[in-house]
Amino acid sequence: MLRFESIKINNFGPFKGTQQIEFGQENGVTIIWGNNGRGKTTLLNVFRYALFGIVKGRRGSYVDYIALSNMEEKELGNFGFSIRLKMSNDGDQYLLTRDVHLREGITEPTCNEDFIEDFFLKKNGNILSSTERDHELNLIMPTDISRFFLFDGELLQEYEDLLDDNSDDGRKIKSSIEKILGMPILTNGLSDLIDLEGEYRTAKNKAAQNDKNTSDLANNINILMAQIAGHKAEAERLEGLLAEESEKFETIRKKMSDTEKLRALLAEEKAIESQIESAKLQRDAVSEEIKGKMKAAWQGVVYSEVSANIKIIEDAIAEFAKKETTIRASRAVVIELQKTINECHCTICDQNVPSAAIVRLKEKLERIHHETPDLSEEEKTELHKLQMRLNALRSLNLSQPGDIIRSKQEEYNRLCIQISDQEQQLKDTRSQIRTYGDYDPATETLAQDYSLSRAKIAEYKKGIESERKAASEAEDKRAKLDAKVNQLSSNKDVLSATRKLELCTRIREVFEQSVDLYRRQLKQSVERDASDLFTRMSADEDYEKLQINDNYGLEIIHKKGIKVPNRSAGFEHVVALSLIGALHKNAPLQGPVIMDSPFGRLDPIHKGKVSTNLPTLANQVILVVYEGEIDPAETRMRLGGHLLKEYHLNRVTSFNTRID
Repeated sequence: MLRFESIKINNFGPFKGTQQIEFGQENGVTIIWGNNGRGKTTLLNVFRYALFGIVKGRRGSYVDYIALSNMEEKELGNFGFSIRLKMSNDGDQYLLTRDVHLREGITEPTCNEDFIEDFFLKKNGNILSSTERDHELNLIMPTDISRFFLFDGELLQEYEDLLDDNSDDGRKIKSSIEKILGMPILTNGLSDLIDLEGEYRTAKNKAAQNDKNTSDLANNINILMAQIAGHKAEAERLEGLLAEESEKFETIRKKMSDTEKLRALLAEEKAIESQIESAKLQRDAVSEEIKGKMKAAWQGVVYSEVSANIKIIEDAIAEFAKKETTIRASRAVVIELQKTINECHCTICDQNVPSAAIVRLKEKLERIHHETPDLSEEEKTELHKLQMRLNALRSLNLSQPGDIIRSKQEEYNRLCIQISDQEQQLKDTRSQIRTYGDYDPATETLAQDYSLSRAKIAEYKKGIESERKAASEAEDKRAKLDAKVNQLSSNKDVLSATRKLELCTRIREVFEQSVDLYRRQLKQSVERDASDLFTRMSADEDYEKLQINDNYGLEIIHKKGIKVPNRSAGFEHVVALSLIGALHKNAPLQGPVIMDSPFGRLDPIHKGKVSTNLPTLANQVILVVYEGEIDPAETRMRLGGHLLKEYHLNRVTSFNTRID
């Protein structure tokens, strides 16, 4: 089993100076924490470059020695970098070194040709030749299966293509899966048997040409065999062109995707800038309101006293008003009584009033006059004074600004926090924009290149299908002619060649069936182990298992026995992680799994379950995440003794990250 023991980085990307990470020799998980922009993805590329000499960028794989050099060191005139990866595999010790430095006489490099890359591999203390080095590295970590050892959250999404039988990406991933499972050893053996069968067929046909009974048939068979070989060769040529064009198409597609992302980021930047400007205007307006209210803050000191005096005066005036109301009511009664007395007739009941009642009414009228006298002059003067004082106090127009000021201050503070958050969001957005470098989103030929490439791919596929069909038709004709040769020929050389060919054919068929049987058994094993992992990492108890297809795509099976349709992006990640764990368990080639931010699409429950099961994915797991992605304390608790070490990518400057 391949194990990474330590890696030493010098001036690669943001990792200024010489820094080292120790992984140790025990099975378990190492976590490397880092915020955005601190070099998490670069760290994944450190391993990728050390092993394969490539760096995965947003638009495919590339190596730019100038861009990979540390920015601060470049400003000092120091270009280049180095990586030393110490590892072990099945008892052998390896030290892999890549050292990139300027050619002699170059001070300001402009391209990769201005650099020299020293690339060494020591095995058990001995430096291997370049041929031995490349062979050894290809044995312990082949490039085309690296996706199962080094991957990020975005790469996990590609495994969904395995469910699509017509997906080119799905076919490429299937090919990689069969390589990690060791299938090429068997398929190469089958290919050798097919070639050997062809040699025996050619030998038989030569013998048939020497037989006068079958010579014409043999000549026709030769023509058909040449046609078959030609169709197969053309199909292979087209397959090669298809592979190249598919890579080109993928690069164009990523460029277009980047263009869309960049334009979205630019639109987001503009929107955030507008939001910040609007929030600042609101903040300043509120600030001016607070200043205006503060000028009247003194009113709050006398507001209570003045309000109390106004209340006392209002109560006193109310008493006078009550008395005046009573007087007015009494006057109305007096007028009515006096009229009744004068006319000896009641206008209310329309009856004459007797003399005795008149006497009583006169007595009552006297009492009313005595009990409800008019306001005295003193009272009228006092009422006037009270009204004057009330008007004077009310004209002060005092207010209590304290509550308003507090409310406005809270609004001001809220706007300040909002602006701070938006400015950080703007900073992050601009940082993402800068990662696109000098790529021009307005490339005029991009859409045209995309259409042309897609048309070429369709053309190559059509051509491959046509060549295979023609080869199959020619093969059917050859088989019929060959059967006639068997009927007509009695030549001992033909009979001998026929027996050898038939034996080789039977061996090839047995081997072919064995390979198919082994592939099915291998898929069943992968399906079983992936299902086991999935049920442990899934938060839905009704999801019973996974079911594998011919492409190694995995469907979720509900306990009712039906496939789960339209599964979420989060479950896609869980399924992909389950597949990777199952492949590592069944692969003859095993090694460390290095994951960059694989939790982005998972909810908290699934994050916890995946964290718990990280040690089951591989013997050595290196996890690169940011603290907001998973909870540090909970992750430590879940991993327990399986957590070997933790490192932090800490900011020194914008272009200098320290590994602690």
